[in-house]
Amino acid sequence: MNAFIVLEGLDGTGKSTQLRLLAEALRSKGERVFCDTEPTAAETGKLLRRILAGEVESSAWGKAALFFADRVNQNTDPENGIRRHLLDGDTVLLDRYYFSTFAYQGYETSLDWTMDLHYGCPVLARPDLVLFLTMEPEACLRRITEHRTGQQREIYETAEQLTRVRAQFHSMFEALGRRENIVLIDAAGTVEEVHARIMEAVETRLNPKKKLVLFDFDGTLADNSEGIFNSIRYALGKMEIPVPDGAVLRTFIGPSLFDSFRRVFGGSDAEAERFVTLYREYFAPTGKNQARIYPGIPRVLQALRADGYRVAVCSSKPIEFVTSIAKNKGIHDLFDAFFCPGFAMSASDKTGFIREGMRHFGVTQEETLMIGDTRFDIEAAKNAGVQSLGVRYGFAAENELETAGADLFADDAAGIYEAVTGKTL
Repeated sequence: MNAFIVLEGLDGTGKSTQLRLLAEALRSKGERVFCDTEPTAAETGKLLRRILAGEVESSAWGKAALFFADRVNQNTDPENGIRRHLLDGDTVLLDRYYFSTFAYQGYETSLDWTMDLHYGCPVLARPDLVLFLTMEPEACLRRITEHRTGQQREIYETAEQLTRVRAQFHSMFEALGRRENIVLIDAAGTVEEVHARIMEAVETRLNPKKKLVLFDFDGTLADNSEGIFNSIRYALGKMEIPVPDGAVLRTFIGPSLFDSFRRVFGGSDAEAERFVTLYREYFAPTGKNQARIYPGIPRVLQALRADGYRVAVCSSKPIEFVTSIAKNKGIHDLFDAFFCPGFAMSASDKTGFIREGMRHFGVTQEETLMIGDTRFDIEAAKNAGVQSLGVRYGFAAENELETAGADLFADDAAGIYEAVTGKTL
């Protein structure tokens, strides 16, 4: 499954019990499961527990900031953090997450501030499913009283506070809309009845998740048309070949330069190879530096990796150029791998590189998605037996992606994230 599932709800709704039962059920099906809770066992979490117990005073702003810091540590711990477990293929179950901060501290301080703080942080993993256990506050208080005989209640465990927070949870969930995958679970009834409701929600609301997302480079991640066109003009000038119009130049973006030259100008293999050599003579020192990363792409890459996806480049552009541009534009470290030809190769068909990516990460066809801006990307995806997503802001001709049979479409970077995850940024 390799999913991130959060259980939320008022104290007394049985989150801890239901999290344990869900973990046992998933493990019985062969899933590797990691469970955690908030506040954590870190020093930030220990301080928060003392604040919640009323032992240490803190403002609502201080509590919100501490929860955020505790959450960042919880996500980024290199050995046992949420992101580490997701990247290792585990399913993560968490008792409370940033939704509690929105509902509790968000309304005591500023909901906009707490939401901007969390959604603007690229290292916080986004849940695949949020299960909100809902129950009348009076019933919650009865359970708290029954199970904590002689123990001091936390500062939020009063009828007034529980009623207020429950209303805040519901209004906050309504405001989030499609930004999160949230299911309300009736927590009234026996433990077994609630568990059955949770299992039904998990089975019906968690679609098979893509584990590997492959991105084409030119026209999908970066607009490098200026550098490409200038390099073509340079090479053709050296060869004393007239430069075609812009519509023809656009067709050079996607397939290999060798194949594009033969398709447009004919000629011998030797002439095509000379064209490629001259093209690189300009592109290597100058043309590659004229690339522009499309707006929103870095944030999408960060969000996908935070969600536990493997993210890689699959391009017919030589890997030496791809990695150089990626480093120059500050996005190199947002990828887990690069599947591209070397200088000595000529590869218009990316099918082999898609398959190489699947072998490298040990994923199936159903767990892989290829994203690109031309029919070459869509056709390669079909040849490899994987799903495809066509981006309409690149270099495809009108209806090219639809005719090629893309499975999904996106009009901008945010649309990519929504198409892949079903959530909005």
